[in-house]
Amino acid sequence: MSPNNEFDFYIVLRHNILAGDNDLSWYDYLYNLFGSDHHFAVSVRPVNNWGGQNVNDLSLLNGENKIDLTKIHEDYLKQIGMKYDSSEDLLFGRICYAAFPNGYIIRADGKIEKCSVALNHPQNLVGYIDPDNGVVIDNTKNKLWSYSELKSECYICPDILCCLNLQCRRYALVDKQDCYCHRATYKPKSNHRTSPM
Repeated sequence: MSPNNEFDFYIVLRHNILAGDNDLSWYDYLYNLFGSDHHFAVSVRPVNNWGGQNVNDLSLLNGENKIDLTKIHEDYLKQIGMKYDSSEDLLFGRICYAAFPNGYIIRADGKIEKCSVALNHPQNLVGYIDPDNGVVIDNTKNKLWSYSELKSECYICPDILCCLNLQCRRYALVDKQDCYCHRATYKPKSNHRTSPM
């Protein structure tokens, strides 16, 4: 049995890109290592603003630029024959892991949280592991992470069935913003959002 068929696993190598990331030679290197192995694929994602002061030093992609540069990377991967992971374009593919009712982060101290970007935030804490009672989940708080009303612009978005306005619940629950959409650029609530696409 060849190594390609001996083990049942699937690894997605995620490449986060910023504005100006036009060097595609990294993919040639990956192809030389894994190109013929169906267990490996590449996913290309724009770096997002997850808060903090350091984000001001990053050249983030915004609006259509996110889509355009990402597509250049995707097209090159397909051109050289490297498997591209397109699960985000499938049904429910853009729903964040934290939005799934059984999507949890188990911390070293036994706390159970939802979002890896909002660690230690009170709204993120949904339970704990108890030595006597096992896993204890606050179902009311947990449900907040799994429900979001669709906005009017969601109904005309071609990605509605990919995300159902659940791409990032942290925006609503922790940052107190309306929603997160990869097709629009959001600003703090005191400002106006750019036009949705």
